[in-house]
Formats: sequence, structure tokens, C-alpha cells
Amino acid sequence: MLASPDGVDGALAIRQQARLLATRLHTGDALALSLQPGHRYWLQVAAGELALEDRLLAAGDALGFEGEAGTHTLRGLTGPCDVLVFELPG
Repeated sequence: MLASPDGVDGALAIRQQARLLATRLHTGDALALSLQPGHRYWLQVAAGELALEDRLLAAGDALGFEGEAGTHTLRGLTGPCDVLVFELPG
């Protein structure tokens, strides 16, 4: 986690009801992205390529999620793949 409302776990305290998470996926890596009800999410691919379920995303691509809940799987296609996830209040 890079940023959070209260600076938990060494994250930058932003005093907003938002969190910024980052991860690096290598080829073949998989990561579960859990979406909570009542939140909005923005996924930004900063580098590399990944698959989100059946969608292929490359550097510069982004997806927004609003009113969705559940778990999606991110899979690294060409590594390293850097991903940012913004979690915002609904």
C-alpha cells in the first residue's frame, strides 16, 4: 500500500477516504483483486501487460469499477508488469 487515510503499515497518510495500492506481477504471476461493495476502484497499468479475467491490458490502459463486488484475478503476461489500484469511497 502506497497511500491510505491514516498511513497504516508505513503508507503515506493522505487524510482522505482512499487507498492507493501497487503491485508488480511477473510473467505467470496471479493476484486476486477483491472489490468491496460500496467502493469504487480504478486499475491503472503502468508498465507491462496483464490479463484481468478475459481482458488484456497493456501499459497506459485502465479500468474503472463502480457498484461491483467480488474477486477478479490479475495475471502477469509480460513481466515485469506494474499495476496501481485506487480504492475510493462509493
